[in-house]
Amino acid sequence: MIKIGDLKYLVVGLPRSGTTYMARLLASVNVMCGHESIFTPNGLEEAKNKILYGQRISTSLVSNINVLENQKYDDWFDPEKIQAESSYMAAPYLNDECIIDSKIIHVVRNPLKVISSLYFDLIFFNYDQMDEWKAFVLNHLPELKLIKNEIERACYFYLCWNQMIEKSKYTKEYLLHKVENQCNQNLIDFLKIEHPKTFFSNTTMNSWKKDRQKDITFNDIPNGTIKKDFIEMSIKYGYFEKFL
Repeated sequence: MIKIGDLKYLVVGLPRSGTTYMARLLASVNVMCGHESIFTPNGLEEAKNKILYGQRISTSLVSNINVLENQKYDDWFDPEKIQAESSYMAAPYLNDECIIDSKIIHVVRNPLKVISSLYFDLIFFNYDQMDEWKAFVLNHLPELKLIKNEIERACYFYLCWNQMIEKSKYTKEYLLHKVENQCNQNLIDFLKIEHPKTFFSNTTMNSWKKDRQKDITFNDIPNGTIKKDFIEMSIKYGYFEKFL
């Protein structure tokens, strides 16, 4: 049963930024971490029921199954040993009292790859067909519907969701972690663990890029404030330093 204080770490980013991989990585270095096991589209009330009242938890389907190959991974998640949660859906609630002591690992990934996967693979910004994950994001960023171009929607989402997470660095222990760095020294120091001899390294475990041959480029993004801010955030996070 999980309770307040058990969640030492919260891994938060965007969907398609590596939150599934990070759950497996942390679990492999003895920091048991669920993926969307506590923070789901059902929102804060469900998360509190799990943290405060011991409602049963289980990790996400995608952290147990290779989506492209339809193969089940070995059992790896032990809810009795949980110390961390990895979920983009924790972002709106980082100041809630139920996770007041949790340290934040803000995971980022190549921004163009993130928005490309959201746009092409998940069709995340087409609202003709809604699902609970799109509805969750729109509940917190309703202005997305006002942006007509879907690639601009993706960029705006990238900006706002990351800005939401960044605010936690003023109230919590916080680490910005590029998923491409896998288990680097900064992450090891933040977790306060010894350098592991091995760790989970399959960064493509939840890849949806099967038939797609290209990613969105900066030239595909309409000129304007959203594009300018997206490029600035990309550079700030350590990507595309040579673009400007």
